[in-house]
Amino acid sequence: FEVVNLLNIPEMESNVTIGNYLESKKLGKKAIIKVSDKFFKDEQLQTRFYQTWEHLMERFAKDSDIVAFELLNEVVNPLYTDEWNHIATEAIKLIRKYSKDAHIIVGGVMHNSVIAVPTIKVEWDENIVLNFHCYEPLCFTHQHAHWVDNIDYDLNYPADISVYEEKSKLLDQNHAASVFEGMIGEIDETFFEKIRP
Repeated sequence: FEVVNLLNIPEMESNVTIGNYLESKKLGKKAIIKVSDKFFKDEQLQTRFYQTWEHLMERFAKDSDIVAFELLNEVVNPLYTDEWNHIATEAIKLIRKYSKDAHIIVGGVMHNSVIAVPTIKVEWDENIVLNFHCYEPLCFTHQHAHWVDNIDYDLNYPADISVYEEKSKLLDQNHAASVFEGMIGEIDETFFEKIRP
């Protein structure tokens, strides 16, 4: 799938730019259409969010064989888990009015963290796709990222977990805590069993 960012709430425009979508379709590629922003305490923005999805489904529901829909990318704050589950559930119901078989991508809080997957509580069907982003170890995946302090270095992968633990000590522990505190070690065949609630 190719990611197509169409709208950005609240700076939403009435004319959706669909050039990337049309190009993807012409080339026979599949596309993910997503809308991103923070709006968990603002009912007006939530209404606009649902209206946006209604508009998107009016336009793209007929293409559900080649388009998947990501509700919201990288919900950050874990304090909004309940709000996000409610909003996601309502958005899924709305999308299902237009397409019973569209693939709907749902991620959890903490930047779609894999450890947040068990907190996703929506009405499931066979076309709901759970999404997670794995940034562990952050000291490797974000090296040289200008928005992360103390990460301007080169680090090889794979390396012993102790190397990542040492580099993680240099980072803001709100970002590096899962490696630093030992919440995530090696990602092996038992990893997903370990994170189950």
